[in-house]
Amino acid sequence: MLLHQNKKTGTETPQVEVWAYKYAIQFSILPEITYLDDQHLTAYFLDQLQGIPSGVWLSNQTCEEGIDFCTFNFWVFATHSDRIKEFSIWFYGLFRDQNISEKLEVFVLSNLEDSKDLTVILTDWSRIRVPENDTKRIITQEINQCPEIFK
Repeated sequence: MLLHQNKKTGTETPQVEVWAYKYAIQFSILPEITYLDDQHLTAYFLDQLQGIPSGVWLSNQTCEEGIDFCTFNFWVFATHSDRIKEFSIWFYGLFRDQNISEKLEVFVLSNLEDSKDLTVILTDWSRIRVPENDTKRIITQEINQCPEIFK
């Protein structure tokens, strides 16, 4: 729970509970990455995910790349525990749909230079365990960046 300072009155408003989980989606790229347009991938990756449950918002998207992989990371936030649980169920169920996996693989492939000889394979999608202090820090950062959500 976090306190929210009302700037107009200088008083603290009732506490706001925020839940946050970090997720990662990893792709193997064979034989290896030549160049990945990670800025475009980061900007539009979440647009590829249809049907995100209401009551959550996604933030802090990053893309990490290595010699033969790329990992898309993001945080999910909610002010109700049921909403973040609903997202988790949706997230794990989403990738059971072969069409979604193929769509995401094609999207990543389209952001690779010289992609005609490359293969992209979705290899993992999971929630990442993060130390509690790091989670508290990211929640505070999110509240400070998006105060309108908590009005």
